Amino acid sequence: MFKLLKEFFIMFPTKRFNINEYNESVSHLSIANYISINRETIDSIFESKDYVNDEKYDIDYHMSYLDDDKTILKIDFQETKSKTDWKVNLKFVIKKIKYKMPTKPYRFSKLWFAHGGFVKAYKNIHNVFLDEIEKNENIEHIIIRGYSQGAAYTILCTEDIIYNLESMNRVANVYSIAIAPPRVIWGLFSWNVNKRVKRVKSIQVHGDPVTRVPPIYLGFKHVGNRIKLGKWFKSLYPYFPKNHLKDAYRDGIDNI
Repeated sequence: MFKLLKEFFIMFPTKRFNINEYNESVSHLSIANYISINRETIDSIFESKDYVNDEKYDIDYHMSYLDDDKTILKIDFQETKSKTDWKVNLKFVIKKIKYKMPTKPYRFSKLWFAHGGFVKAYKNIHNVFLDEIEKNENIEHIIIRGYSQGAAYTILCTEDIIYNLESMNRVANVYSIAIAPPRVIWGLFSWNVNKRVKRVKSIQVHGDPVTRVPPIYLGFKHVGNRIKLGKWFKSLYPYFPKNHLKDAYRDGIDNI
């Protein structure tokens, strides 16, 4: 009940996250510019990329290596851009995650539940990332990032990759940044995935309406380390769409 109340009153983060300590802990890494919580990282997530489009569910993603030795894999997901994206967003029906692909051993956790629209769409492309990881044994770091709808896919992708790295007997550092994510995980079974998705840095501006859907009374919840930006009183109703804009997140980061 206490955790439910903390989730309901979103102006109080479920877990305090020290941004300065985190940024200092990764500052020595060559990938610091891509995973630190600062304006440069935020802008790099927002910038236009040569996205690959999955026509069935209109997911746009960009996968690339940051070094010549292909040890650092970066995956970016784009925000909502089309009517198909909106249809996916609004499919609040929950979906059980327990399956195996026909020709691969790749799978999600044994049993948990999540936003049906996002799961169905992500399931259609997840082998793209897992096949790349399997064939390249040099990968040491995996960076996953996204904004809005892309943040939802970031959360699913993080859980998926970490789980399947274990299945492949592989070790890699996974860093995830989800900006303005909707609630993705559902229900009491979400404890099964908490240890994996805790690596997600969930950045949310107070009063952002997208971070308030699907509603908590339908059983959905946020996961990962939640980082709240802006004035706490903006979390009081009503929630204004302007709080979801990229500029709201830029301003929030600048005023930390």
